[in-house]
Amino acid sequence: MKDGKMINDLHYTKDGYQTLGERFAESAIALIMGRGNREFVASICKVK
Repeated sequence: MKDGKMINDLHYTKDGYQTLGERFAESAIALIMGRGNREFVASICKVK
């Protein structure tokens, strides 16, 4: 805050919001396609 005004009121950087949106979309697609959370996490973490 500077002189009573918010200067940087974002929680994430621009890149952070991009990553958040991509992860949200991937999760939504996984749910829509009926894949469970375990398979989704394994796919993005490359864990088998």
